[in-house]
Amino acid sequence: MNKLFLLILVSTFASGHSSLAHAESGISIPTRCFETSEYCTKSSIDRDDRNRQFINIKFYARVPNDYENKEELIDKLLAFQDWDDYTLGATEIQYRSSGLVSSRIYSGKRELTQYARYAIDAPWPAGQIEVVERTVYRELEPLKNLDAYWNFFTSREFSHQGIKRKDGLLKVLFIAPMNFYHIEVNMEVVPTTAFLKAARKAITNAIGRLFLGMFNLN
Repeated sequence: MNKLFLLILVSTFASGHSSLAHAESGISIPTRCFETSEYCTKSSIDRDDRNRQFINIKFYARVPNDYENKEELIDKLLAFQDWDDYTLGATEIQYRSSGLVSSRIYSGKRELTQYARYAIDAPWPAGQIEVVERTVYRELEPLKNLDAYWNFFTSREFSHQGIKRKDGLLKVLFIAPMNFYHIEVNMEVVPTTAFLKAARKAITNAIGRLFLGMFNLN
């Protein structure tokens, strides 16, 4: 099978009172993203329409792909039980536990729930951020210019640690003429620490490290 290339984009937005509505479109890749490596990141501290701060993170990557179809690719992304292996030996993030809690069909689409416990090393004054979360991943009807479309959000029925809220979108698009996939993941993170400036870079690096290990990026 020919080598494919996969672009992974991870960004952040808020649910309910954020840029989520503006993210409901196709995939857009920043200029010069892959000039020197197979990935790039962007992050900022923004405010929602209620003037509440959140961390906006964008991670973009291009990775070699040997997948037969988009379903196999999605299964790789959502193989929660392997996330600790993807970050084994990492300093940016250390997974203590990660796995699938439940799986069901929701309105004809898949819905998966993940339990995860991990630590993110942030500089002073934030310090190490210990996170315990339960996140729901829900398959959506793809937009006309996408092959797959998912959203994810922290469960309101779980007592989270280290994080108040995390919301996001996952988009997949196959570019046939160039023989690669584009993937975009948009998320918005609100940690419990008040030191968002210190936490922003650490969380960005942690998300990036997860995907670097997942797809062996350089």
